[in-house]
Amino acid sequence: MFLNQSSDSKSLFNPVIGAGDLALLDKLNYNYLTTVEQQYGANLFNGTYEKIPNNYKLYMNLYVSVSNILESATDYRMIMLMTLVRELLSGAFHSLNIYGSSVLLQADKVNLQQQIQDILSNKNVKNIDTVGATGQLSVTKSFKLASVFNYYIIVYGLPTPGIGFDPIKVSYLADLLKKNNIDPFM
Repeated sequence: MFLNQSSDSKSLFNPVIGAGDLALLDKLNYNYLTTVEQQYGANLFNGTYEKIPNNYKLYMNLYVSVSNILESATDYRMIMLMTLVRELLSGAFHSLNIYGSSVLLQADKVNLQQQIQDILSNKNVKNIDTVGATGQLSVTKSFKLASVFNYYIIVYGLPTPGIGFDPIKVSYLADLLKKNNIDPFM
């Protein structure tokens, strides 16, 4: 009864199994865990990713501190909790990077949509040759991109100036458009 450490009954000297692990949560470690919760966990939970600190040194300091608590823990419950805290910290920090990439991609998408809209709204019609004459007579030559090239721009983006459209991709899109009863060269 006094020395029994089995899970069936608790010792009178240590009635709470793993109570020694609570000593790991001294003031310093408690402050680390509070920082993880307030700056990483809460912002991850609330979806306010831009508020997650992007300071790699702070992240590593917290990660090492939580890992040290984890390595010192002996009770399976404390081990589980510290594993969850460490995974939350890591997940929050990585989600910040993913969120940043997403924001950049959204901006790129808006820019590309504007370029496509400009191209499709006849801004791609250029005056190539204008012959002026006396009076009100003039001759203008213009062109418009075929649908295969419009789809190319939508799918692959604008080709690099001087390099032009990739013929393999144009061929693939032309075949795809034909299979869907769309004339690729209209």
